[in-house]
Amino acid sequence: MAGRLKLDTLIANLAMEWVSIPKPNGKGHYEGQHAGVSVSMVKSALAEVAKRHAQGQPKVVEKVPVTVETPVVPVAVDKAVKKQTNGWGWSGVGLGTVGTVLTAIAGWSWQTVALFAGIAMIGCLVALVIGPWIVHRVNAIRTAVEG
Repeated sequence: MAGRLKLDTLIANLAMEWVSIPKPNGKGHYEGQHAGVSVSMVKSALAEVAKRHAQGQPKVVEKVPVTVETPVVPVAVDKAVKKQTNGWGWSGVGLGTVGTVLTAIAGWSWQTVALFAGIAMIGCLVALVIGPWIVHRVNAIRTAVEG
């Protein structure tokens, strides 16, 4: 259908797959085989398939803009979540990271740098541990606010 094969080659290939289709010479592919249709019938059918294939192909692809709604957290839910989760985990991460960088820049001992790095690690762990709790609280608050 795409025109990559000559018509006779296509018919010969089809004859190897389907016993009822003849080779271009009108005989069956296998010895003693009698094809059920003539070569002209096969050519006519393939011409009709090619015509329908060409008609069914889109000529121009139109791009249709699709608007996607961005989910927005209601203000009441956002305030309630901030009130209940007040950022303790992230404050530990921030303070520990800033402290580690500042002590390294100031040239303090490795023990002090390690202390602040440990604080940052603990802050990360706290944030990871309370993360599911925050998600649960957000869902509970959303349900309570939205009804």
